[in-house]
Order: sequence, then C-alpha cells, then structure tokens
Amino acid sequence: MKRIVFLLVALVPMTCFAQTAFQKDLVQMIKANSEKVIGLAEAIPADDYSWSPAEGVRDVEGVIMHIIGANYFFPTLAGATIPEGIDPRNMANTVKGKDASIEALKASYDFMIKSVLAVPESKLNEEFDFYGTKMTVRGALLVAFGHCEEHMGQLIAYARSNNVVPPWSQSE
Repeated sequence: MKRIVFLLVALVPMTCFAQTAFQKDLVQMIKANSEKVIGLAEAIPADDYSWSPAEGVRDVEGVIMHIIGANYFFPTLAGATIPEGIDPRNMANTVKGKDASIEALKASYDFMIKSVLAVPESKLNEEFDFYGTKMTVRGALLVAFGHCEEHMGQLIAYARSNNVVPPWSQSE
C-alpha cells in the first residue's frame, strides 16, 4: 500500500507538469502570433482595410474580423464561454474601423490565452466529435493555433501586396 501511495505522490506532479507545460508552450506561441498579427493590423493603413486581392475575397478588415471570431469560437471547444455581447460569426456587424478592430483583436487574443490556461488538465485528452472527426481538446487547441498562423500568413501577403513590410522584418 505504501508503494502505491508513493507512486501516486511521485507521478501525479509529473503528469500535472506535462499538461501545464503544454498549456504554457501553447500560450507562448499564441502570444508570439498575437504580437505579429496586432503589429500587422497596426502597420496597415486604415485606408487599406478595405483592400481585397480579388472580388469575393475577404478584405483586410474581414480577415481581422475572421481571426477575432475564431479566437472566441475555438476556446468553446475546450469549454470556454464566449463573453456576453460577442457574436463570433458577426464581428463585422459590431466592430468598425481600424482602431476598433485592433482593440477587438487584442481582446480576442486575451480571451483565447485565458481560455487555454483555464482548461483543466483532465480535460485536455477528452475526445469529442469535431465536424465528423474524433479529436481531443488538446488537438482542438492546436487547430486553433494553426488557424491563427494561417491567417497571419494571409495578412502578411495582404500587407506586402500594399507595400507594407511586417514590423518584425523591417530590418531585413
């Protein structure tokens, strides 16, 4: 019996550390992404927020609204509750203009980070149906981060198409 208690006391902290490490690493990656996306949103002139590469394709502001909405939606897969007054599918109806977009973008990343850190360790390996695919909560959080990276790339292309150099690469 003493051995079982010893093993539990020895192994439980290691399990907690592994889960905490995942969340801390993911949060660091989300923060790095947010700094770049927010930096791009700030660097792109307000006049270019309505620029789109082609008809029927999201404009700059539309991409930012999409990122904001997703930053609120994805954490719900891990059990987060979207703040009252936020409708992830209709951000463009409530947020208008560059300054408001940047503030909403910052708030959405803050929500995402707090949500990742709030997921109980026991829930990270919990499976659920994600549009016809079995996925863990951990996997859904990784999909959320991948989405952030995907649309950062889109904003980089939009910025460069309008002669805006991403702030982090201006010295290159």
